[in-house]
Amino acid sequence: GTEAAALVVLHERDGQWQVTSGRPDGDDVWDPAAVSRAARRALLAGVAEFACSLSSRWYLRLTGLRDPGDAAWLAEHLPNSRMTAVAVPGIRFGPGTELPIPHGARRSIVRSGRRIRQARLREEIGFEREPRRLAELRSEVEAVHLARDDDAGRASDLDDPARARFWRAAYDLHAASGELEVATLRLGGDLAAYVVGLDDYPAYRVADGRHAPKWRQYSPGRRLEAWVAERVRDDGFTELDWGGSIAPGNVIASNFSDPRWSVTAAGEPRVPVSIREAGSRPAAVVRPAGPGP
Repeated sequence: GTEAAALVVLHERDGQWQVTSGRPDGDDVWDPAAVSRAARRALLAGVAEFACSLSSRWYLRLTGLRDPGDAAWLAEHLPNSRMTAVAVPGIRFGPGTELPIPHGARRSIVRSGRRIRQARLREEIGFEREPRRLAELRSEVEAVHLARDDDAGRASDLDDPARARFWRAAYDLHAASGELEVATLRLGGDLAAYVVGLDDYPAYRVADGRHAPKWRQYSPGRRLEAWVAERVRDDGFTELDWGGSIAPGNVIASNFSDPRWSVTAAGEPRVPVSIREAGSRPAAVVRPAGPGP
């Protein structure tokens, strides 16, 4: 049977193969599922050896490892490697937990609510899990995602066809399995902010979130984050994971940070490397179908 599994992405950029655990320039949370430490390390070794076997220069980035020992062990055996630590903020809920929203953030929410009423805008909050409606929402979510990235002056992952296909496939698969929820805040009928969440009960994990630049003055992102946090608490989740190494001050609330480790490495084509612990079995790594390295 399967002893360990993890999803990695292989794509080519500027003549270099990239093996990543999520978006190439992101710091998405990622951690292999495994029945034992030995199985987890065999899987990590298999991914690393796969990168070293590629036919062009390669770059490896694995993010979100929970065990610093795994990260250090992997970095020790890879060329041009680096191990870095990040902290992912979140909220842990207990009986009667009040949302740890700072006073300044609460005042900002009150002010934005006043501005919405003064502008006579209709504010609508929604939480959607039905697969058909999620499919209909996806184009609106992508439009806000692209607009916010453009407004911030950064290249969007959705501008890259391969990365856009990955995003859509992940969205559709999780929607079909019932794990995906999209929270929306609409102003005057327009999508002003969204949060894409994954139900990993008892944890709720935020996968993506953006606000539409045209509605910035009403702080829709902050307002929706507060609604999401309240909803997650009331639905009996014990943890809200904000999903990346965001500074705690950049989310509406947090009361803990979860340390994660990332490993990056780079090398020349087909320079064999063996990464094994005594007694461990090789991990099978499936190569992509069709043309490839």
